[in-house]
Amino acid sequence: GTSYAAGYTRRGSRGSVALDYSEDPTTSGAVLGDSSVFQPGFRPGGTTSLDTRVFLRKRLSGTASYEFVRSRLNARIYSDRRIFEDEAGGEERSNGATVSYDWDLAVRTTLGTTLDWERRDFRDGGGSDDFGDFSVRLTREITRTLSGVLRLSHFLRNSDEREEYNANTISLSLAGQF
Repeated sequence: GTSYAAGYTRRGSRGSVALDYSEDPTTSGAVLGDSSVFQPGFRPGGTTSLDTRVFLRKRLSGTASYEFVRSRLNARIYSDRRIFEDEAGGEERSNGATVSYDWDLAVRTTLGTTLDWERRDFRDGGGSDDFGDFSVRLTREITRTLSGVLRLSHFLRNSDEREEYNANTISLSLAGQF
């Protein structure tokens, strides 16, 4: 199929603003690993599911960031619309917003918080789900390419038709950049 994309970016001395629109045929399998794309079933407490049907994805997103002397503030909003292209048809919508704040606590050590909200509407009587995520993380850079991350998170899901949950997690991980 045909794909379309348009974008606008404005950068200043301490911050930036971006607005993007894209429209392209794809499958969920093609977007795995892209953290900026709505991926069904990949939240704590829910059942993992992956819909591999082909759909037309229409995505509008905006981001803004501002850098202070020792910290950064980031905000993102998005709206996704999936129109399924098979005989079953159907449509899904996902809208969300994320705000994060990172503070350079010490040399090679960052303390950060993230607040994330997402609403998914499933057409044809599928109801809607609301997801919330609040995380606090401490990141220590071990080498230029390896970091240790301690993360405390609280997730919640409110749903019209599926299981609802609240989950608290603590994780310690290593993150590598190549």
